[in-house]
Amino acid sequence: MNPQPKPKKSKAQKQANNGKVVTTVARTPRKNVSRFDPASHKQRLLWKVPDCAVEYFATLCDPFNASPGACLPADVLPLPSQKVRTFARVRMALGTTGFGFACYTPVGSNDQAILQYTTATSVGTSATLFNAYTNLANANNTQGPFTGANITGGDISWRLVAGGLRIKYIGAASLSNGVTIGVEHQDHRNARTMSWDILNTNPYSIIQRVGPSTWDSAVCSSGPVTPQELEWSNSSYIPSPAADAGYVLIAVSGTPGDIYEAEVFQHVEYIGTLCSSKSRSHSDPSSYSKIVDTVKNQTAIKPLAPADAPTLFEKFKTALAENLPTIVSTGVGIARIASGDVLGGGAMILSGAAAAAPRPQLRLSNEMQSKILAPQGRQRDREALVTSRYAGY
Repeated sequence: MNPQPKPKKSKAQKQANNGKVVTTVARTPRKNVSRFDPASHKQRLLWKVPDCAVEYFATLCDPFNASPGACLPADVLPLPSQKVRTFARVRMALGTTGFGFACYTPVGSNDQAILQYTTATSVGTSATLFNAYTNLANANNTQGPFTGANITGGDISWRLVAGGLRIKYIGAASLSNGVTIGVEHQDHRNARTMSWDILNTNPYSIIQRVGPSTWDSAVCSSGPVTPQELEWSNSSYIPSPAADAGYVLIAVSGTPGDIYEAEVFQHVEYIGTLCSSKSRSHSDPSSYSKIVDTVKNQTAIKPLAPADAPTLFEKFKTALAENLPTIVSTGVGIARIASGDVLGGGAMILSGAAAAAPRPQLRLSNEMQSKILAPQGRQRDREALVTSRYAGY
């Protein structure tokens, strides 16, 4: 059966309708299904990596180029502290047999050695333990603001935020034929109890060939390995006693007498009655735990170096993203979390203006929930929500 054609209005009917008010009724939206649009969530919900965590991460991975001011964001109750960056720079030489080393010892006082290194008259072979080399030289932490007596007397307490050692060959380019081995003792014990032969078979050390006018090797402290290293110390050395200090070391094998520039940078926090310029510290245990997780997984394979920073930062952001709450429903001003709570259990306000006039909540269908909560989709969508102000990476 053919449908009946719609009758046409006459000219008189059209003129009659000109004076009438026409009311339009909107369709009622479906209440039980909403579409998940990751693109819109990236615009409305951005999870920013906290500034203090970013600054600590950047300083930990590259203490040589980081500005002073980082703190250790591990405390539940952060204390204002005096934040100091110090460095020591020396010219070390390979000994009479062509072997040498430089060892960094984290130290809080300005009258104790931060760096020990070989000279042209040092004697030691590939089998000699580094602490048995002769004619060694030391460089004190002269830029530190406090003496050992200030620290051991209880007027000052300190802890290490970050530190690192690097060396560079400064001889003739045509004569650069050395090899370096860098290591951070994984348990933060004295690395000078090792030798070149021991390092050469150590799976956690890093071997590099010497090149002219470049930093041939750099090793950074990867952060605390014991609860004691997180605490404020009244000992000049960390770890204490001094016999266990000196856990970052770079050894060199080359031509006897070859000259290398070695330098140490360290970032330290101080508290106590003698501090002259304390500044605000931050607390972010959650981000700190992810930094430790990321960096320590790296140092289980090889020492931490500045070149690793970009890759590690991406892993750090992913680790944070994996712990973001999963959005399974949205409304105006409300993000509903997988636990089912609306304004608790991790719910997030998307917009203050929208929250002032909330609308009925829209729930996702079971099919959409299963898609969002699938491992692949959850990982991708969470990563899309993470942003960072750290422009370096």
